[in-house]
Amino acid sequence: MARMTILKRGMIIDVNLDPTQGSETGKVRPCIIVTNDVYNERVPVI
Repeated sequence: MARMTILKRGMIIDVNLDPTQGSETGKVRPCIIVTNDVYNERVPVI
């Protein structure tokens, strides 16, 4: 079972960007969380 982490605004996480479309590069890339903390606690999907 996957471990659930509560994301906080400003955190940098590694995101797998596969599957891709067209010429997009599908790799694991660092991404920053820009949504507010209240939203992040209530919505389980990035």
